[in-house]
Order: sequence, then C-alpha cells, then structure tokens
Amino acid sequence: MKLRGIIKSIRDALVTGGIPDAHLEADTLVTHFLCLERTDIYSKLDEDFPVNIEYFQRIVDRRLAKEPLFYILGYREFYGIPIKLNHHVLIPRQETELLIDIAISLGSKFDKQILTIADIGTGSGAISIAIALHLPLANLIATDISADALSVAYENIKRNTLQHRVSLLQGNLLEPLKMKVDMIVSNLPYIPSKLLETLEPEIQREPKIALDGGPDGLQLINKLLRKSKLYLNPGGIIILEIDPNQNEKLIKLSMGLFPHSSVKTEKDLLGLDRVIIIK
Repeated sequence: MKLRGIIKSIRDALVTGGIPDAHLEADTLVTHFLCLERTDIYSKLDEDFPVNIEYFQRIVDRRLAKEPLFYILGYREFYGIPIKLNHHVLIPRQETELLIDIAISLGSKFDKQILTIADIGTGSGAISIAIALHLPLANLIATDISADALSVAYENIKRNTLQHRVSLLQGNLLEPLKMKVDMIVSNLPYIPSKLLETLEPEIQREPKIALDGGPDGLQLINKLLRKSKLYLNPGGIIILEIDPNQNEKLIKLSMGLFPHSSVKTEKDLLGLDRVIIIK
C-alpha cells in the first residue's frame, strides 16, 4: 500500500472520529509505527509499504476510544528527552518545563559542590531526569507512592544512564527521605476531586492518583509544605507546579509556614501563575 493511502485512511478515520489535530496525529502514528522520519512523509508518498491493515486499525480504534496519543506511542518528548510512558504514569506536559527551567537556574547558583534534590511524586521520572542531565553535579532522590510508576521511572533513568545519580524510593510524599536535601521540586496532583469528571476524556484515562488533589486540589501540596521544613537544609528551596487558580491561597499558606523566606510565583508562556518558589 502506498504511503499516501495509509496516511489518508488514518487521517480520514481520525477526522470522522472528531480527534483534534487529526492530520498531525495521523502523521505521527504513521511515522512512528513505520519507523520513518517526518520528512519521509513528503519524499516517500508514492512508495509502497507492506502494512498490516488490522494492526493499524487497532491503533486507530484505540485513539478513537480516547486513549491518549502518547500512551499509544509509548513515549513523549519532554525537555528534549524521550520519556517512556504507560498507563501507570501521568503524561508530562509542556508547562512543567517551566519548573525544570527554574530548578536548573537556581540549582546552578547554589554555593555547594554537590547539590541534593528531592523530586516528590516523580511518576515517569521526567523531572528528575531533565534536572540531572542539566545539573551534572546534582544528585536526585525521586519518590512516588506507586510501585508501578517507579518501575517506569527506573526504565527512563536507566535509558539515560543516570542510575548513579537518581535514586528511587517508594512512599508517600517526603516520608521515604532519610536525609535532608537542598531543594524540593514537585508536580503533585492539584485538580479538585469534583472536577475530575469534567476533564477531557483523554485526561480521564490517565491515573487518577496522579490527578486528584482532594476536595480543594491542595490536599497533597498542603501536606508537602507543612512537612518540608523537616527535610530541607538551611538555605533550601521549594519549587512546586500549581494550578493558576490556587496561587493566592498558596502564597498565603507559604508565607505563613515560611515567614522568613521569600515566596513568589513564576508565570508560564500563557501568562498564568504556574510555579511557586519558596527560598
């Protein structure tokens, strides 16, 4: 079957199924599963490719059933790094890259030879890996309550040859830590429980434990902030991704818990309050 026909049939199916960005997604699926470069779409349109039509139909059916594209592909690029994914971990988002930018910037200014950073609720390990690759003198401790998530994180850490610098610990929030750290970074669940059923169908296919922030969305963040003093070295920093709607409440909470610290928020590319920094 010619590449042109393969792409057209998948595009048509996704368009009919109401998938946003159907043309882009079809191109992505074809290039991935036929092991092609993106430029091949334009240069090999009239070449024949032996394809298993039933196999491609199963892939299309999964997407039409609102399974997220990145679960079907089995990975997503995050901060320029291919991150393996499955249904046990949250799909890393572009807005989380702001947290990485800030952690790298602040971490590079620490007056210490070796920096110790805790990534709480690591999921796929994407945050720890991105920071470790850009802060070569930092050691990271990544925690998660889910053993299945930690299994995915380990594979990603191993792929990037970071086993000697990123340690994985299972447990709730900060509890697995056996030592104090210089920086705490985290992208904890922050969606209020009552809003989960209003999310897009694709998001609802991601693990609930990685989305549900409790009644007000702040249940886990609140616990983390209240315990973090016990785990931070003097001069330590906390960097958290937040829902922009929670900014004022979290600023007030943070100033109350850390009265002698500076508390500020950084905006994402859309101008929304996305990351809170306590130092």
